[in-house]
Amino acid sequence: MLCIAQMVGFPLRMWEGDVSKLIILILALFLYGIIEQAQGRWTKADDTGNICVLIGLIGTVLGIIVALTGINAETVADASSVKQVITNMVGGMGTVYYTTLAGAVSLAWLRLGEKFCSGKD
Repeated sequence: MLCIAQMVGFPLRMWEGDVSKLIILILALFLYGIIEQAQGRWTKADDTGNICVLIGLIGTVLGIIVALTGINAETVADASSVKQVITNMVGGMGTVYYTTLAGAVSLAWLRLGEKFCSGKD
């Protein structure tokens, strides 16, 4: 699955779409969780997955802030500034979607790893 995502260029799209660059932190924590799983520390890996989701949600809030920055009655009424407003919105929405997705996928991956590799029922 990761190979397919890489082949279609999804990691680069995520990097370019996330203006906050929280993707780096989520990826680092995800890799830490994988290392914890490899060493049999399932609780730490699960906690790491939860933190990934939390950072993804923080990215969601930051993305919404970026998207809404500069929107007011004057900028929407002025045709020359609408382009900048739309640019801010697109950049913010990329952060919203990509950080949320990265956090959720990290948690799901770590939970599935625990379920299938820990030997627990």
